[in-house]
Amino acid sequence: MALRKEVTAEDAEAAVAIMKKSLEEVGIDMSSYKIDIDIIMTGKPKSMRDRLQIILSALIEMEKETGMVERVALFDELETKFKIPKGEADRLIGQLLREGTIYEPREGYLKKT
Repeated sequence: MALRKEVTAEDAEAAVAIMKKSLEEVGIDMSSYKIDIDIIMTGKPKSMRDRLQIILSALIEMEKETGMVERVALFDELETKFKIPKGEADRLIGQLLREGTIYEPREGYLKKT
């Protein structure tokens, strides 16, 4: 805000520093500790979106074989094939249920909407 007619190198460095500080405050993926601007746009860090996509893909594949997917079978698949612990998988599945991406047609079974 020096109101100069020309931008200096110091001005550019200050702008970059301000932008970096802003991103550090609102756009940090807490699982990777990296700046992730998508958090601002989607409300979810990339690491979470990737995990949700893995779960959704696994569910879709299993659904092709059985129609409805038993929750326990999905937990087993996620843990053995993708190394996603049951607790984390349960939390992420809960999020997909709340968002309406998947639903529970009957107790203990899941299906993509």
